[in-house]
Amino acid sequence: MAIMLVPTFRTPEKEPRHQVKRLFDIKSPQLKREMGALLGPAIVSSNLVQAPENGDDIFPSMLAAIAAAQRTITLETYIYWSGTVGEQFAGVLIERARAEVRTHVMLDWIGCGKISPALVTRMKHAGIEVEQYHPLRWYTLGTLNNRTHRKVLVIDGRVGFTGAWKLRINGAGTRGTANTGGTCISRLRDRSSRRCRQHFWATGSRPPAMSCTGMTISPRCRRRALRRCRCSSAPPKGGSDSTRLMYLTAITAATRSIDIEAAYFIPDPLMILELVGACEGGVRIRVLLPGKHTDSETARIASKREWGPLLRSGAEIHVYQPTMLH
Repeated sequence: MAIMLVPTFRTPEKEPRHQVKRLFDIKSPQLKREMGALLGPAIVSSNLVQAPENGDDIFPSMLAAIAAAQRTITLETYIYWSGTVGEQFAGVLIERARAEVRTHVMLDWIGCGKISPALVTRMKHAGIEVEQYHPLRWYTLGTLNNRTHRKVLVIDGRVGFTGAWKLRINGAGTRGTANTGGTCISRLRDRSSRRCRQHFWATGSRPPAMSCTGMTISPRCRRRALRRCRCSSAPPKGGSDSTRLMYLTAITAATRSIDIEAAYFIPDPLMILELVGACEGGVRIRVLLPGKHTDSETARIASKREWGPLLRSGAEIHVYQPTMLH
């Protein structure tokens, strides 16, 4: 058993081990071309981006978008549990499927372990294509940790939602509660939404292991604005390597400020070195991290061990207290 599980905790990737040289600043068109050429999909412009703050904002928007779907609905999520929210989403998905809207749902086998079989059966009987990613089999024990951690909803290839939302037991939650599941979600229109949908289709019924779709939004995201976005996908081989290199490139290109919000912030020595160098070069760095409301106390404690060099260089580290920050 131990031999079969060893591959679960190994990675085939080669991590960046050298500092990233700053060749262009953040405003340079060449930087955007370089990131697109070296790290995957290009940064595209003219995206309408909205940033709801919690479940009170995000779930009604998602449900309304699904209800308005005319052609396709694509939903992929790590967390989908039975309960109030799960029933709400299932109801509107079933209604649209019965209206002959092509509806596809991808659920992670581990993360969606609390969804009832009866709810899944109802969706399938309505014509929804429901797939569970990487269910447990004796021959998959060695890759048990290969999960899809995406939270992506795309409607008609035009409106997309991505971020830290979770479809779980309680209602959408109120401000200041721990039921919202996330504090920053992006609602995207047009080109970036189509890119998110392409990542989904590329997976078929077997999405990449440890997959994660992330949005790079530039410049600073306001609640509603036209912005340049880049949609990236992390496959099992080279995915986190590429994403990490994207972060390092962006940090070295910063000229005024770097704002980081993270549920799990444990930077490695190279990342700390780049952040400290940026701070000492006059870039204002602000980091927002979870407080006592967290699903990983171990990560929160481990994070504090890395604060010293950042604080000494002048970086600001803030801890979010009211509710869970994800």
